[in-house]
Amino acid sequence: MLSTSKLLDDPHSPVSWIEGYSAEDIATMQREDADIGIVRTWLEKDENPTKLMLGREVIQPVHLITKNIPGHLSPQTADEWIADLSLRLAEAHACARQNLKQTQHRQKRDYDLRVVEHHYSEGDLVYKLDSTTKFGQSQKLSTG
Repeated sequence: MLSTSKLLDDPHSPVSWIEGYSAEDIATMQREDADIGIVRTWLEKDENPTKLMLGREVIQPVHLITKNIPGHLSPQTADEWIADLSLRLAEAHACARQNLKQTQHRQKRDYDLRVVEHHYSEGDLVYKLDSTTKFGQSQKLSTG
C-alpha cells in the first residue's frame, strides 16, 4: 500500500513542493484542509471511500448475483458455494437468453411491419444511382 505518512507528517522532510513553504507548513495546511483530511482518514484506516461518505458498504449488482454481500459471511462450505454459484449463473444465463429471444422477436416483428417490398416489371421507370466519380473531379461541384 502507498504510504503517504512520511511525506504528509514529517516536518523535517527535505521535500518541499511549494517554494516559500517549509515541509512543516505544508503538513499543517494538509491537516487543516477538509478534503485532504478525508483522503488521509481513508488511507490511515484503509477504508472504502463510499463507506466514509455513506457510513456503509454499497451493495453492487455483482454482489446480488453472487450473494457475496459485504459484511455478511456465508455459512456454506467452498464446495457448496461453488455449486450454488454455478446454479445461479446458469439461471442468469437462461434469463438472459430468454430476454434476447424476446427482443429478437420484437425487433423482427417491428421490421416486418415497416418493410415495403417493391415489385418491378421490365420497362418500369426507375431512378439509377450513379455513385462513380471521375479521378480529379469533385462530385460536389459537378452540375450534372
